[in-house]
Amino acid sequence: MLALESYFSGDQSTAYNSFKEAMLVIDPELKNLVLEFEETEFFRARVNNESAEDFSKEQMFHIPFQLRTKVTTQRYSFPGLPCLYLGASPYVCWLEMNRPSYDSLNVARIEKVSNKNIKVLDLNRTPTSIKAEYTNNSNDEFIINYLKIWPLIAVCSICVFDEVGSFKPEYIIPQMLLQWLITEDNTSRMSYNVRGIKYFSVKSNSEGRTTNQLRLNYPRMYTNYVFPIKKSKRSGLCSDLQNLFNISSSISGRTLQLVIPQRGIGLFTGTKQPEENMDLEKIVLHDGRTTLYSQSAFYWFEKVLREPSQITVMDGDVFLKYT
Repeated sequence: MLALESYFSGDQSTAYNSFKEAMLVIDPELKNLVLEFEETEFFRARVNNESAEDFSKEQMFHIPFQLRTKVTTQRYSFPGLPCLYLGASPYVCWLEMNRPSYDSLNVARIEKVSNKNIKVLDLNRTPTSIKAEYTNNSNDEFIINYLKIWPLIAVCSICVFDEVGSFKPEYIIPQMLLQWLITEDNTSRMSYNVRGIKYFSVKSNSEGRTTNQLRLNYPRMYTNYVFPIKKSKRSGLCSDLQNLFNISSSISGRTLQLVIPQRGIGLFTGTKQPEENMDLEKIVLHDGRTTLYSQSAFYWFEKVLREPSQITVMDGDVFLKYT
């Protein structure tokens, strides 16, 4: 509260110092959230309404340094700071972009370099997931530790009231948290050594209970990551992030919809229709209803991005094949 009061009064230095003091109080519990993650596959999306050409792989990474004036305020990053925001699924990327037109969407599949160890601060913990974990182990100390850090997770997970506003007060504390991890880490009293933050999406709150249960059952559909640049340059991309992640493939919605088979009229080569291999993952629609993820367009983004060789040409026509 003191940090916010000072911030709104224009005293950002005092605001940040108040935030640092608060972080020291929960330092032991927060360190328990530092994890070396095992995820190897991520997705990044951008909207392309300006060019008829799909974005290149390089354009699907973070905004280059020479274009940093285009970096607007984001949940964990302030204007002018390029960061690599990733989603665990194309669906959550779409949610975070406020559900843009499918035609305008460019999606890239990004892989973690196999021999790199990456630690993240894991804030991807909702009350529903904590309740489920406590039910399984009934550890009172676990709940006490969680209650100490929940205010931080909660204040970093507030839905934005005014999406078109230049200033978003809901981002003040999350941005301070990222700044704190950048500037306070590796000092004599800190030992976090984290590269980014893992957090859950708050853009899917069409129906609270439905979304909370889906987050618990299918966390991949609702998980985000943010990785700030390490060293600034005059132009180009962050070499540190490039050493951690590779862009394996990229495709746009307008290209994809030309080759994905439409129900009842699509041409499949091979023996299996995609309906025979559906996952049980579900996503929530804007009106609170749910649908199987494998029935959505985002399923096709994943399938083509994972297996670009599945796109084949027959007599000059492009199709998807299944073997």
